[in-house]
Amino acid sequence: MKQKKLIALLGSILLAIVCINTAIAEDTIGIQDVKGKTYVCFFFTPLDIISPQVTFGETGGLQISSFGGVGFYVNVLSFFTGGYWALNATVGGKQGDLVLIMIGTTIDPYPIIVGTGIIVLEYSDVYPFAFSGFEAGAVE
Repeated sequence: MKQKKLIALLGSILLAIVCINTAIAEDTIGIQDVKGKTYVCFFFTPLDIISPQVTFGETGGLQISSFGGVGFYVNVLSFFTGGYWALNATVGGKQGDLVLIMIGTTIDPYPIIVGTGIIVLEYSDVYPFAFSGFEAGAVE
């Protein structure tokens, strides 16, 4: 049990450092590519392929429709990084508390988003993932 708490603590510290540095850089550089947009994404994980809507709020909030949780994101130039936390989430056949850390970009001038990240289930099981998708409402 101590190992799970240590992994959760170290992951939280790493995420905070990345986000603080990204937020500082955003204040000096910041182009808002994903701000206020919703994307239909395909998350490719070893557990399953899921296709939620990912909404990047105007004030830095992040929502993933497949999981009832809370998240945030920050932009730096055409890149973004985000974190998401959901209790009792299900991915494939596994269920538990979920921490999702992602980094990605948009492909200008197309309404396409791509990226990668990790999913941590129950604060101990780590799974890599890749994602891609398109802006909701942009495809005719």
